[in-house]
Amino acid sequence: SFHALFSVGAMAGAAMGALAAAWRITPALQFSMAAGALAIIAALAGWYLEPGSTHEGQEPFRITNLRGTLIALSLIAFCILLCEGSIADWSAVYIGELPGATAAVAALGYTVFSAAMAIGRMAGDSLNRRFGAVAVVRYGAALSAAGFFGALIAGNVPGALAGFGCAGLGYASIFPIVTSAAGRQKRVSHTPASPR
Repeated sequence: SFHALFSVGAMAGAAMGALAAAWRITPALQFSMAAGALAIIAALAGWYLEPGSTHEGQEPFRITNLRGTLIALSLIAFCILLCEGSIADWSAVYIGELPGATAAVAALGYTVFSAAMAIGRMAGDSLNRRFGAVAVVRYGAALSAAGFFGALIAGNVPGALAGFGCAGLGYASIFPIVTSAAGRQKRVSHTPASPR
């Protein structure tokens, strides 16, 4: 569920990009407004941050510390992030080349994907408890592959949006499950196993 907040932010950013394109706001003005708003939020949030923690006495990260299970989990995480990144970077380009698509419509691909990710991640904890992590990862990967494939062969905007939505639902819980599993590895210290 915590990872859902990332997807909510991505969805909001993509939706604002779609609105900016629809309203013909220049990128320079849009980025300036976003930078100003985020600077204010960051300054206010800074008052509530705890002092940074140190990793004294923990084993430093070395590539030789990695074990088979952690390497397998890392490969799964890499594949998920590669697919998520490709949708973030290329969905607008792909949709923008479909018949009848405008710049505002093109930005909806990542908006729909992020919204589906947020919904899937909010439901992910209960799905994980009910069906188990392995089933959630397996069926999520199958749904995301079908969605990705469907988006690419649809040839129209509604089909592409539906495909990216399915991909978002499928990918939603895989990365959080994988990083949680990596952090629970007993044979490796927490320094290499946990993301920093």
